[in-house]
Amino acid sequence: IAALLGSPMHLRSEPGRGSVLAIDVPLVAEATAQRTTSTGVAGLRILVVDNEPLALAALQSVLSGWGCDVDAVGDGDAAAACLSAQPADLWIFDYHLDAGDDGVALQKRLSQRFGQVPCMILSADQTGAVRTAAQEVGLPLLMKPLRPLALKSMLDRMLAARGAG
Repeated sequence: IAALLGSPMHLRSEPGRGSVLAIDVPLVAEATAQRTTSTGVAGLRILVVDNEPLALAALQSVLSGWGCDVDAVGDGDAAAACLSAQPADLWIFDYHLDAGDDGVALQKRLSQRFGQVPCMILSADQTGAVRTAAQEVGLPLLMKPLRPLALKSMLDRMLAARGAG
């Protein structure tokens, strides 16, 4: 294992007292930095819309950790303002927004105004209505709570589809 990690190994032993085997491994922060620089999403500008501040901050943190430039806002008006200032490469919208709005309707409005951009819908709603709404317009759906690996996989598929288109 030490050889696979490229880490030095140390052995200490005292007769009648015991032995210690130690492997020096890099700090977690260094390992995380190396892992995030290899993601295909690094450098992308992503617009995230979620009316729940904690969910919005958590998603922004994950995406920023992967090297994305994130505009994180709570509603459609703020999203339009962000896109007016600078376009985004990908959109991630929560389904249930405030004032009766939803992520599918928001995607339609913003696409009409700013052009088609790959978009993903997020939801904690398990009723099936959200799944149907997203499927009817061809938008990928991820259920909350989000698992970073599932999010990364979906983003990679969206980027691959964009590149093929």
